[in-house]
Amino acid sequence: MDRRTRHKHQRPRRMTEQHILTVLAKASAFDNRRPDAAAAAAWLEAIGDLPVEDALEAVVEHYATATDYLRPGHIRAIVERTRADRLRGIDQVLPPADPDAVDYGPQLKKLLARAADDRSVATAIEAPRRRATAPTAEYVAARGPGYLARRLALAVPCPLEGCGRETGRPCRVVGAGRREVPTGYHPARLEAAKEAMEATA
Repeated sequence: MDRRTRHKHQRPRRMTEQHILTVLAKASAFDNRRPDAAAAAAWLEAIGDLPVEDALEAVVEHYATATDYLRPGHIRAIVERTRADRLRGIDQVLPPADPDAVDYGPQLKKLLARAADDRSVATAIEAPRRRATAPTAEYVAARGPGYLARRLALAVPCPLEGCGRETGRPCRVVGAGRREVPTGYHPARLEAAKEAMEATA
């Protein structure tokens, strides 16, 4: 695969003016704005570093939950929150190598970037997980109290009605919007994970 072909299939790391016009066109469907070249240039300067797919999704999320006239700051806040939310589930995954390995840092950085970009923790860690080693005691301790239970619980979807969070995503308090359960999972989810583990043992 030559350089041009490889670049074609990569997610653009920075939006172009055409991407921004697409985002503004999406917004105009909700608020009847009339974007022009000056607006596109200003928005490109403000949020051009964000992935266009995330920005488009942020437009929809904003107008699905708010009545404020959409501005670049709204887009950035939603995208940053969304990307952070995708990364929370990464704790359930074993690192691709021991933390003391020479290439651990670069591998972990690449894994996190893929998880944030690709929206799927499972997709991002599929290859590294196959060659994962058991985490060291130091690694487990560094992840904080309850790490092993949290990792186990997040390996299955939450069965609790009203939550139903998918694999790798922390549970949310039922009826409390985006507020997460302090432990990251409902007790029923941990039990479901234990049952699933026993069934495959």
